[in-house]
Amino acid sequence: MRFIDIAGLSAGLSAAGVALVVFAAKNFVGKLCKGNLLTLTALMSMLIVTLFRQGWLLPLSIFLGGLLSWVVSKVRPEWIVSGSKSSTSEDQTKIATTQKKLASFISMRTGAVLLFTWVGFLIANIVTVKEVRYSKARQMYWFDAFYRSGSLIFGGGQVV
Repeated sequence: MRFIDIAGLSAGLSAAGVALVVFAAKNFVGKLCKGNLLTLTALMSMLIVTLFRQGWLLPLSIFLGGLLSWVVSKVRPEWIVSGSKSSTSEDQTKIATTQKKLASFISMRTGAVLLFTWVGFLIANIVTVKEVRYSKARQMYWFDAFYRSGSLIFGGGQVV
């Protein structure tokens, strides 16, 4: 009887997992980053966050990438879309229709209330977990782990 080499199988599955993540990241960047500047910003952020592995770098890179995109869109808007496919009038119509549907679905005031509720709940959750021992409230710690993770990937479709 022959046994399966677990170490070899594990290494092969790990390599396949990495390849799948790289493939998904490539497609994700290709769909979201419309232009060379945005693509370069995303790749640089990914390299910095991956190489230095500090918890504060991810939120900082998201903030700085957004700030850079906003500033460049005001100063040199052509840099944002250079290298991307030009959008057709049909695309513009679809975008306008989607924006109208979203605007009629939820008001800005309701959106702001929901956003502040989410942030308030996140802060309250973090503070509460720091004050209570794990042995006394295991379920709360599990909830905290999932709530924080979900909050970091806000939207999350690309993660799934």
